[in-house]
Amino acid sequence: MGKAWRLPLLQTERYEFTEPTDEGIEYIAENLREGDREECHATLGHRRYLDALRLSVLASDSCVMAISAYGEPVALLGVTTVSFLYNIGCPWMMGTPSADRYKRAFIDAGRTYTQSMLGEYSSLANHVDARNIKSVAWLQRLGFGIEKSVPYGALGFPFHPFQIERPAHV
Repeated sequence: MGKAWRLPLLQTERYEFTEPTDEGIEYIAENLREGDREECHATLGHRRYLDALRLSVLASDSCVMAISAYGEPVALLGVTTVSFLYNIGCPWMMGTPSADRYKRAFIDAGRTYTQSMLGEYSSLANHVDARNIKSVAWLQRLGFGIEKSVPYGALGFPFHPFQIERPAHV
């Protein structure tokens, strides 16, 4: 097929971003933030978070796991191609409450990963649970446009479509 593309493995003062491990995926699934649990349930219609995270990792073109400076797995983030024709990627992230401990560092890493994804995709698009105020604010800080909520997912709850385009080169 096409060239192999991977998200970079970053190391910051607060987090290390590595390849996901089975143990890390299990830990994150067992300790998801309340907003991420609610969003996962509304999207899929079930509460089998470990199954959902494993499937997300397997379906992703690339995925990384954030580990805190204390060695605790705190988040998974990845991207999946949703349109080869239009070169659209679907970014996602699920985390534990510890991912909120150092917000500034996570925003900085999020910006780096968003730019990396936009180097591969023309645009990035997904939906975020309208109740998940922290995730909506995080996406806005990363530069994503947030649209008016629409019914989405297995339960038809209000979700905001969000998107960002690759900047035009000068």
